[in-house]
Amino acid sequence: MSDSRRRPAGVTALGLLHIVCGSAGILAVIAEFLMRPAQEERSGVPLELLLGIAVFAFLGFGVGGALLKGRPWAWYLASFAYVLAAITSAHAVPALIERLRVLEPLADFIRAITVAKVAVAALLAVYVFTGGVADFFGVRRRSRWVLLLLEVGVSVGLLFGVRAFLDRWSIEPAHEDILMLQNLGERRANTEDDIRFMLDRLENGVMEERASAAWALGRSGRGDVLPQLLDVARNDSDVSVRINAIVAVAELGGKQIQADLLGFLADRDLEVQRAALRGLADKRFAEAAEEVGRFMLENEPLRGMAADVLGNMENIVALPVLQQTATDPQEDVRSRVAYALGKLGDRRAVPTLIEMLDDQRWTVRANAAQSLGMIGDAVARPALEKARNDPNTQVRAAAEAALQKLS
Repeated sequence: MSDSRRRPAGVTALGLLHIVCGSAGILAVIAEFLMRPAQEERSGVPLELLLGIAVFAFLGFGVGGALLKGRPWAWYLASFAYVLAAITSAHAVPALIERLRVLEPLADFIRAITVAKVAVAALLAVYVFTGGVADFFGVRRRSRWVLLLLEVGVSVGLLFGVRAFLDRWSIEPAHEDILMLQNLGERRANTEDDIRFMLDRLENGVMEERASAAWALGRSGRGDVLPQLLDVARNDSDVSVRINAIVAVAELGGKQIQADLLGFLADRDLEVQRAALRGLADKRFAEAAEEVGRFMLENEPLRGMAADVLGNMENIVALPVLQQTATDPQEDVRSRVAYALGKLGDRRAVPTLIEMLDDQRWTVRANAAQSLGMIGDAVARPALEKARNDPNTQVRAAAEAALQKLS
């Protein structure tokens, strides 16, 4: 019946729109699958989401073609989809904004987009029920409005049925607070209300909340929260919370928290020690170089990281300790020591670095050559000239760059 009737222009536009969007979705899914081997099977798009996009893309493409051909089933499916989209968007989005406080900064924008989406979906639903369109698809005019009421009823039923199901698996308040804390940290929020909320979660929240609150407080720039963070860093029952609090203390504090960070080096937990070292790796704490040097000699698992810290402190007091560990059995330690010696910038490190140019590991030799270039003492020229013939490309490049600096 539809083949003998003229196709309305709006139906043509809708059909083409479905085909274009469906084709774009199909191409996007194919491209993502083709790129996966190059990404070593690591993709930012979950497989379930890709399959869902593929299903909707093929469905959209098929519906578009059927609309152009005047297939009645396409009319029924499209009309139901438009009605469902209008009702769902109008009801679900405001509830989502109210439920998730993390969306509050974007609430006005989301509402504006939702209003536009609801208006477009409603207009399309009304359009497909007009007489000319219904006639083209062979739908009886008397029955189409009954069908509209039926579709509205089914859409509302589906909406509330799905919501009732999801309420059983709804986001717990703790999870919502975690999202809120993450948002505050990303914005570096530091108003009084924000700080009160973060401190409350730091003291009274579950483990994930306390960890997120410590991180967010560290991003706030508010030094007045240091006492609370230090208390958590020392006494919290969860190591991950303590680690976040230590990192936050180091980010907010100055020399006054140096002793506290050094105290955490004596902790029995290796990760707490690691967090304390990470916090000390700054010129602000250069006076702690001697203590970190002793820790480096006594703590084999974190010796390489301690070398990095001493390099970042740029305190010449660390030179003897770094020279002493230049022959450490661990390649990683020797490599990091070589680089740290260059950051100290003291010419007394040159003989040690020249010896490290003969190390059996190329990473150590490359860092030693780079550090000699950083120090810039011409005494190292003969050794660097020899390193230009090193069998490793990286070492040769580092030696060449160092020689250019000496020139």
